[in-house]
Amino acid sequence: MSPARILAFDCTVDRFSALLAEGAQVRAERVRAAGTWRGEQVVGELAALLAGAGCDWRDLDLLAVAVGPGSFTGVRTAVAVARALALAADRPVLAVSTLEAIAATARARHGLADFHAALAAGRGLVHLLPVVAGAPAETPVTVPATEPRRMLPAGSVLAGARLERIADALADALRLLPVAPDARGVWAAARARLSRGARPRPGHEVRPLYLRGPAADPAAGRPLVPQPA
Repeated sequence: MSPARILAFDCTVDRFSALLAEGAQVRAERVRAAGTWRGEQVVGELAALLAGAGCDWRDLDLLAVAVGPGSFTGVRTAVAVARALALAADRPVLAVSTLEAIAATARARHGLADFHAALAAGRGLVHLLPVVAGAPAETPVTVPATEPRRMLPAGSVLAGARLERIADALADALRLLPVAPDARGVWAAARARLSRGARPRPGHEVRPLYLRGPAADPAAGRPLVPQPA
């Protein structure tokens, strides 16, 4: 049985969103547009959401959070907050990928069944998660932005975020559908995971999902600490 009361949130890409759900109903929701929130405000935003719904942290059964891929700062914030809240409130966490959240939103809002959830990753790359008959694959892939044009039939749908970054590389071969990750997608993806028997984990086991290496290599070039002559 799914936990009765879930606090879900996402801040992995640009905006912050959170919701409190009880059973199959959303009781309260908060959204902050890109550029209007900072990482240090996330706990306060979640506390305000619960207070507005007349709930306390210990009234929750489960935390659900998107853990990436996405912006480094957003992913790091999401994981840090989930770990801290899980420890403070003694509640388990179900981590989902940003691509799972996108897939859940695309299914709910656009009725898609067979498509690829996508997130442009920078450095000419794109993260893809195949979805077949409404069920997302277990493992995403990261490929050059030109690769989906070669690997997928013409007209295939890529639903996801930051797709304007790869539009030129695809040259209208595929259908691009903007779908931003959000707390509703996180909640839906978490409920789907639970229905398949997934088990929430302690907060300290939550890990970020980056799917690619850092943009900068601190070991390259000059040493960070001056070396003795």
